[in-house]
Amino acid sequence: MSEIKKKVGMNRWAILFASVGIIICQGGIYAFSVFATPIAKANGWNVSDVMFAFTIAIAISPLPMVIGGIISDKGKSRELILFSSLLLAVAFILTGFATEKWMLYLTYGVFGGFGLNLGYIACINNSIRFFPDKKGLASGIVITGIGIGTMIFAPLSAWMIENLTIRMTFVVLGAIYTVISLICCLIIRNAPIVAKDVEIAEDTPIDHKWNEMLRKPLFYIIVLMYAAGGFSGLMISSNAADIGQNMFNLTPILAATFVSIYALSNCLGRVFWGGLSDKLNRTNTMILIFISIAISLLAFIFIHSVAGFAIGMIGLGLCEGGVAAVMPPITIESFGNKNQGVNYAFVFAGYSIAAMVAPKLSAMIGEKNDGNFTQAFMIGFGLALVGVALTFVYKAMRKAI
Repeated sequence: MSEIKKKVGMNRWAILFASVGIIICQGGIYAFSVFATPIAKANGWNVSDVMFAFTIAIAISPLPMVIGGIISDKGKSRELILFSSLLLAVAFILTGFATEKWMLYLTYGVFGGFGLNLGYIACINNSIRFFPDKKGLASGIVITGIGIGTMIFAPLSAWMIENLTIRMTFVVLGAIYTVISLICCLIIRNAPIVAKDVEIAEDTPIDHKWNEMLRKPLFYIIVLMYAAGGFSGLMISSNAADIGQNMFNLTPILAATFVSIYALSNCLGRVFWGGLSDKLNRTNTMILIFISIAISLLAFIFIHSVAGFAIGMIGLGLCEGGVAAVMPPITIESFGNKNQGVNYAFVFAGYSIAAMVAPKLSAMIGEKNDGNFTQAFMIGFGLALVGVALTFVYKAMRKAI
């Protein structure tokens, strides 16, 4: 990869870890559960109304990801990363001054959502282009920043809220994000869009534009794989504390500890499965991930102890991270390298579908069954088996190309 270093004048690993720094800041937006109640109390609002700001930030993700993918594919990743990082910082600072709900929805929801997703797709796209020989590993490492950021900024924010005010906390966090982002953007460089001197796998297909991709059945198989792979992790991450307390008799503190363990497992899974997919092929890795999801859910169902909860939480954390790491390389290897940013933004619709269905469906099942989520686990188990079948279909369709 000496030619890449020669073109950008910097070691690609330095650029990769600077991108992780950017994503760590973006991970702070997922700590909204820490902010919701203090915001509500400070303004006399209902917590459910406040939570809608986070819903907006996540729900609008397809739009900024598509826009960001188009810009990144044109070789403007660094500029986009800088803009999105500063937008996220401004979103936090302005949220500190929000005194009306519409202001909160605009600042944290719209500005924060665009800052998060524009930078997320640009960092992934740019990093993978620097590592055509290690796409899975690069994808896995860069997106660990989301989990790391949540683990860092959730307790830090809680401490600041207690010692400062909720409004000042947002201002300080915005200032922190600004400093970190500027430092990281000094290191980040734009990856070469077409690296003719870089070795490319023989089975890499002709580059497809997004509208061409949408006409191919293979695209919908990949989207369904993403949805099936993301369902169980989203189900657990959104209901982990309730599951631990109601089904495994854990104390609130121990249940919260396992939430942190889940986040750590998610980070490790992105690196582990992403790197493994570079050694194996992507299809074999996805099959192993789906089988691991199924085993983890069986632990929840049949091992009625802390050990069963631990196996399930760690297993699903590793697997959710793995799905997120492996899907970008799958997109590239199915539809080409040139338009990988915008193409992945459309593939990400699979995860968005799972995000809209899994948390609400599992919560409804838990409420209906007095805190018992077994039916939700069974649905997740069935989808894991469907995921295995979809992966075999994907493998057969790739061979037919």
